[in-house]
Amino acid sequence: LANKARDLISIGRVQTPTLAVIVGRDNEIDNFKPVNFFTPFIDVEHDKGNFRAIYKPSSNTKVDSSGRIIDKQVATDIIDKVKNGQGTISAKKVEDKKISPPLPFSLSSIQKEASAKFGFGAKKTLDVIQKLYDNKIVSYPRSDCEYLPASQYADSKTVLSNLKSVFPNLVKDANPKLKSRAFNDSKVSAHHGIVPTMVKASLSKLSQDERSMYELICRNYAAQFYPWYEYQQTSLAVDVSGETFIARGKIEKEEGFRKIIPFSSKKKDGENDKLPDVQEKDNVKVDNASALN
Repeated sequence: LANKARDLISIGRVQTPTLAVIVGRDNEIDNFKPVNFFTPFIDVEHDKGNFRAIYKPSSNTKVDSSGRIIDKQVATDIIDKVKNGQGTISAKKVEDKKISPPLPFSLSSIQKEASAKFGFGAKKTLDVIQKLYDNKIVSYPRSDCEYLPASQYADSKTVLSNLKSVFPNLVKDANPKLKSRAFNDSKVSAHHGIVPTMVKASLSKLSQDERSMYELICRNYAAQFYPWYEYQQTSLAVDVSGETFIARGKIEKEEGFRKIIPFSSKKKDGENDKLPDVQEKDNVKVDNASALN
C-alpha cells in the first residue's frame, strides 16, 4: 500500500460521471473559439417617427444552438429581402413594469461591482473594506448576506443624516419613511449586508480607494430609501416581406433609485429611447437594413 500512496484511486459510483462532466467542460473551455454572428436590423420609417427593430429568427432560419445567425450569407439574404420594403405593425404590447432598489452588498456582490467599476481584484476589495471596518464606519465585510435586520431600520435616520455631510447627492431625495425589502429578519444569516454604520466618516482621512469603496457601500444603503424605478415598456413586431423584426422602447414613469444608480449607457439590441405612438396594422417603410456583428 505504501508504494501506491501516490496513485489516484477511483471510489464510488458518482465520481466517474462527475469527473466526466468536469473534464468535458474543461475541454469545451480549452477548445473554445470565438464565433462571429450577425443580427439583421431595420430602421423603420413611420409618419409619427422612426425607430430600429432587430430580426427575430423564424423556425426556418438557420441559426446555431444559441439562436444566433453565424452564416453571413443568411444575414445578407434577409437584409436584401427586406431592404427598401414596405411592412406593417403586426403586434403591439404595452406593459407597466417596476424594479426594486438593489440590496445592500454581500462580500461577493461588492467584489463583482468593484471589479467592474474600479478594476479591483477580490483581495484588494476585501482589504479596502477591512480598513473601513477597522475604522468602524462600515459593518463586517466577510458577509454572504445582502439583507438587514429589521431592528436596524431604527438606525437609518442617523446614518442618512451622517451621509448628508459626506455624500449629499446620495441622500438628497432619500425618504427615511420608506422601508425597503432589505430589512427582513428571515433573510439574515450569521451576518447582515455590508452597510455604513452610525459612526460619521471623515473623507479626508480616507485614501482614494477607501473613499471609492465607502461611497459604493453608502450608495446601495441610500438606495433603500428611494422608490422603485417604474416604467412603461412597449414592444412592437414589424412584418416585412414575410420576416419579423422586434423593437422595444421605454417611457419612464418614476425615476426612483435610478437618481443615484443610473442605467448603463449601453443599450441592448433593438432598444429605443422611446417608440413613436404607432398602432397595430399601421403601415411602415424600411429606411435602412443592415446587420450588427
